[in-house]
Amino acid sequence: MRVSTFTRLVALLLSTASLVLVAVLWWASKTLVSLEQQNTHYGALKNDIIIGLSGDIEDYLSTGDAQNLVDAKQRIETIQNQYLPSLSAQLQRQLNTRLQVLLDGIDGDYRALGKLSGNETALLDNALRQMAGSATSLINYAQQAPQDKRGSASRYIELAGDYYQGVLDLSLATQALYQGYSADKQVAVEQAVKQLNALAAEIENTENLGVMSEVDEDELFFGAEPEDLAGDIKAEIRSWPKRYPRDLQSTIEQGQIHQQGIMQLRTEVSSVVDVVIDAEQQLRAAQNVLKQRLLVVFGIAIGLLFILAAAVYWLQRSQVLNPLRQLRDGFATLIESNELNPIVSKNSETEVGEIADYFNQLIERQRNEVRERQEMLRVINEFMSDMSDNLQHIRSGAEQTSAHASHSQTLLGEVQRIGDDVNEVNSQVADNAQHTLTTMAQSLGFADAMLAASSTTEQRIEQGMQSLNQLLAGVEDVSKVLDVINTIAEQTNLLALNAAIESARAGEHGRGFAVVADEVRKLAQQTQASLGDIHAQLNSLSANSQRVSQHIGELATQAQAQTDNAEELKRNAEDISQSAEHANQVAAQATDYAHRQRDMLIEFERSMQDMQTQISASDTRVKDIHLSLQQQMQSIRASLGLDNQSA
Repeated sequence: MRVSTFTRLVALLLSTASLVLVAVLWWASKTLVSLEQQNTHYGALKNDIIIGLSGDIEDYLSTGDAQNLVDAKQRIETIQNQYLPSLSAQLQRQLNTRLQVLLDGIDGDYRALGKLSGNETALLDNALRQMAGSATSLINYAQQAPQDKRGSASRYIELAGDYYQGVLDLSLATQALYQGYSADKQVAVEQAVKQLNALAAEIENTENLGVMSEVDEDELFFGAEPEDLAGDIKAEIRSWPKRYPRDLQSTIEQGQIHQQGIMQLRTEVSSVVDVVIDAEQQLRAAQNVLKQRLLVVFGIAIGLLFILAAAVYWLQRSQVLNPLRQLRDGFATLIESNELNPIVSKNSETEVGEIADYFNQLIERQRNEVRERQEMLRVINEFMSDMSDNLQHIRSGAEQTSAHASHSQTLLGEVQRIGDDVNEVNSQVADNAQHTLTTMAQSLGFADAMLAASSTTEQRIEQGMQSLNQLLAGVEDVSKVLDVINTIAEQTNLLALNAAIESARAGEHGRGFAVVADEVRKLAQQTQASLGDIHAQLNSLSANSQRVSQHIGELATQAQAQTDNAEELKRNAEDISQSAEHANQVAAQATDYAHRQRDMLIEFERSMQDMQTQISASDTRVKDIHLSLQQQMQSIRASLGLDNQSA
């Protein structure tokens, strides 16, 4: 499988898995949000019923405030209108039925339950307070008795205390009976009432004390008379114990009815709460089932992702990693073996196989380029060998030139010695000019000798000219050879530059050839620089040789003039007496010419020494070039392996 196909397949699978996972996450998120909303909504419903509605009912039952009942009714209507529509149909029917029953009860029977909720025993408490108040009034009445009736007053006070104690006993018995009905408690209440009735009868039979009520003037105007206060007090004391059983029975009956209504109301509220709690449990069970389904779906999605990851890994390993490892091993083998061998790929239809094929083509191209470079370097080596031979010839020519220069210097020494002889002869001519008349015969002989010496000088000058011409010809030959070497060096520099360019194109494999080409190019540049120095020395040598040639020409001219003078001296020797003075002048002139000739010969000797020095320096440079060229040739042979092949 191709990597591009594998990549597209993996991208498609991952995109599909991502879409599936996004869909699952969206569905799960939506489901969880729905569950959370349902929990929030149901929690609010539960709080309104358990806390709000139950609290309003209990507040109404405990305080009797009708506003609490109104609040409970409004809360029920709110629950019916706001919460029930979002519940399930079954739960909606159950809650609606119970809430409607509770709402009907609130509008009907349950509205009267709170009238006495503040104090259910208010009627009995009022009766007990009235009886206690009557006992207190009786005590006050006895305390107001006159002095003559203190005995009866004491009896009233004693009976009032007993009556007050009976009221307390009745209160305790009533409270016990109200808290929990029983026959014994009922008997205790009846005995307390009977005792109070007995005390009321005894108080009724006791003599009045004569404490009269006050009458206003207006009442006196209408004929009102003061009455004894004992009558009203005795009437109250007598009536309250008689009425108390009825009040007690009525209170008990009302309490039972009230308790039954409260129990029924609480039962209905409890039934609503039970429905809510049961519905909450059912809702939690349904939510747990839904959450388990979510976990199952997530598990399946995660399992599919793991399976997809394993499949992708297997495909990647078999289709990408293994071919890449083969390619890596091929590269490692290529680098370690240092041989341009082709890389083997098992599957040539993949991108990795195509890379291996292209790289094999590159390796084949590199091998061809290596062969071409070896051939090029072999040609360069042969060329450098030829250049070394040419340098050897140049060195031989320089040695010959040096030998000729040495010979010319020797000849110049002889010419200088001859010049010294000529100078000496001229001196003698000058000395003998004064004795011309007496030494004519000797002067003629000296003239012949001078002619012979002049002839010899001309011959030596001619030989010097020939040697100098040979030196100039040798310098021209050396210049031509140096031009050839310069041309060869320029070609070598170009070849080295081309070799460096080709080596740079070859990259890492051509680095060694680039170093060799660079050294060859540097050597060619050094050769060109040395050849420039040699050209400069040869040009200087040629210029000095030209000056020497000019000096020799002048010397030849002077020698010829000397010869002419000697001949003229010989012709005029017979007439010395007539031309003695003229001979003296000629001798002086010859002496001057001899000095000039000597100076020219000295200058020529210096030029020959400079030429010898330049020739030696050129020979040294040629030797250095030849040695460097030999070393570079040896380096090229070593890089090409020619030494091993020779061995």
